[in-house]
Amino acid sequence: MGNFLRLRDLENPGDTTGSIASKIFHGITEGLQDTLKIMNETALEQAINTILSAAQRIDAYGSGGSAIIAADIKHRFMRFGIPVRAYADPYIQITSASLLKPGDVAIAISHTGANRDILDAVEMAKTSKATVISITSYMRSPLSKTADITLYGMAREVNYRSEAMASRLIHLAIIDVLYVGALLKQQDRFIDNMQKVRQAIAKRRI
Repeated sequence: MGNFLRLRDLENPGDTTGSIASKIFHGITEGLQDTLKIMNETALEQAINTILSAAQRIDAYGSGGSAIIAADIKHRFMRFGIPVRAYADPYIQITSASLLKPGDVAIAISHTGANRDILDAVEMAKTSKATVISITSYMRSPLSKTADITLYGMAREVNYRSEAMASRLIHLAIIDVLYVGALLKQQDRFIDNMQKVRQAIAKRRI
């Protein structure tokens, strides 16, 4: 289970802006260190290899704040030329999952690992015989038990209005690890695509 700092300890209506910033940044830093300590290198390696060997497509699912992580997966891995999509709408998620095929990959992100919509999409992806990678903060969550490969982000939350702020950034850091790991494993495959992307983006700059 995630390592959380409680609302009653950290939320104070009299906090200054500097105090708020200090608490939030401290929570993120501690969460990143906690994640590094429990990071499963074997699971990371499996996730990277699974992404690299995706047969036809990679679909990323995330709801609410986790939709940002799903969108980042699309943004990063499309630079490699991998066919990847990101879905936040639950009906589109389950539709997407029903059309996956063996060899395809679904990446599901959920802070609690107990989001019903995400779990439904994951169960459908498993029925479609796709490989499921999950990213969550809770080791004993339904999502972690269902996925083929699970990566954990431990967050010390500063619970200003109970937002999962630190966990969101920690999950993005995990995506960075997958991105760089995939890049280093198959540089020859991706370098031409990334050069094309850089050139295209450069044309948009003033």
